[in-house]
Amino acid sequence: MENGLLIMRSLLLRIIVNISLIVINIIVFSDAFIGINITNGNIFHLACGTAVIILTIIVFYKVNIAGRLKKKISPYFLTVNEKDIKALPACAAALKAIAAQTGNDAYEDSLIALAGQIEKFESKRNKVNNTLSELFDNTEITYIKFKTTIDSVEDVITNKIKLLISKMRIIETESFARACIGETISDCDEILLKMDRLLVELSELSAANAGELKHSCAIKELQGLIDSVKWYKD
Repeated sequence: MENGLLIMRSLLLRIIVNISLIVINIIVFSDAFIGINITNGNIFHLACGTAVIILTIIVFYKVNIAGRLKKKISPYFLTVNEKDIKALPACAAALKAIAAQTGNDAYEDSLIALAGQIEKFESKRNKVNNTLSELFDNTEITYIKFKTTIDSVEDVITNKIKLLISKMRIIETESFARACIGETISDCDEILLKMDRLLVELSELSAANAGELKHSCAIKELQGLIDSVKWYKD
């Protein structure tokens, strides 16, 4: 269902752009409107008319032809089966493997950046877990609550990467592909920020006042994030 919507959006974008080009050319060259005539010897008309024609050709080419002539990203994503991705290290490895094959610097940089975010989360998660182990026994309710939340955030990121890979298989428009990757990077940035806040709160605690952790704003934000993402599955 979602893949079908992506295809329809891409098709709708092309239709809107093509209709806009037709309307603009009618307005510019029709005697009923501006009435630019490039054959009447008027230098101004020739310059304006030529500029409009060139811009029309460039936009039409980019929207309707260039995307089909370029290497699609889709085949590179076919080398990875998202069903085989069970944990974050596999996500990062998959993104790096795909990035190495694209031959497109923009995509490669974005995918490597996303893989880097995953590795940063793993590092922060380990720090949080280690600190929790120092403050609580692993049978305490607070420890279990926080550990469960952090594990759930990890599941959120894993599912987000799997969804991205699934989307990229059918995307042909470069700008739309960039948007999908950018959205995922933005989501991971938000998670990393909340993890930093949690680490700050943990650093301010000691074993003596560890009970105050149950009032943590950062963990509430992470729990809210989990509840708000429609692609998260229990």
